[in-house]
Formats: sequence, C-alpha cells, structure tokens
Amino acid sequence: METPWNLFGFKDGTANSTKEQDFDRVIWADSKDWMENGSYMAVRRIQMFLETWDRTGLEEQENTFGRYKESSAPFGKKMSLMK
Repeated sequence: METPWNLFGFKDGTANSTKEQDFDRVIWADSKDWMENGSYMAVRRIQMFLETWDRTGLEEQENTFGRYKESSAPFGKKMSLMK
C-alpha cells in the first residue's frame, strides 16, 4: 500500500508502523470489561494555513518536515522515491 500525500505536498503517515509484530504495542489495547462490544472514534483537528505554506520556499518546507518533498526521503537518505 502506497503512502498518501498530505495537503502540504509531503507523504503522510511516514512514521506509522507497518510491522504486524508492532500492532500489539501501538494499535491494540488489552481488553477491559468496559471495552467489550464497543465502538471507538478518534478525532484529530488540524488547522493548516495552506495559503501561507504555498508561499513558503521549497527549502524551508523541506526543513520543516526533515524530508525531501519530491521523494519523501528523510534527510541523509537517498532521494529515490519511497513508497
């Protein structure tokens, strides 16, 4: 599965775990009585100033994320496209 691009033009979710053995640690919770047969929702509200961001130079944008915009490779890594 390819990582989607966010509204800033960088790959989103680059720190998300993809290893199944990490799921118990970072995704699944121990079952508690109050959690049985429940539904869960997570809400994240992010304010993005796209007009200001679009006027920001490429070098400053890349320094903000610590990644190359075109490839999404972290600084210090090859600039080849990362999935």
